[in-house]
Amino acid sequence: MAWPRWLPEPFITALLGAVVLAALLPAHGVIALWVDGLVTAAIMLLFFMHGVKLPRDALWAALVNWRLHGAIVATTFVLFPMLGLGLHFLLPGLLYLDSARQCRGGGDGGGIIEPVGHGADAIDCGPVDRNPRG
Repeated sequence: MAWPRWLPEPFITALLGAVVLAALLPAHGVIALWVDGLVTAAIMLLFFMHGVKLPRDALWAALVNWRLHGAIVATTFVLFPMLGLGLHFLLPGLLYLDSARQCRGGGDGGGIIEPVGHGADAIDCGPVDRNPRG
């Protein structure tokens, strides 16, 4: 049976369906851990299957393109951190540079929930071990 022309291609339709399903039925607790592992495995399989279809010559040509890889590394590890620091100084309170400002342990050794940013959700820090040596 042919795919209806009024629908996007099957992959896009399945992707949108997964987003709607996750919004309507979010996973909680132990099931969320299983779903997280399943999603990670599916993404790895997707990239692997895409890589298997590429010809070896195209893979080698992409691998030796050092200018492209250098630009990607520089963008990821130089440009984006510099943009983050710039935003931190231009708009204080928007970004946090360390987790200690977001999360402080209570006197009982447990974490507390503290609001972050302007109207943002709270962060549950979990238990804090005050004496790691016992």
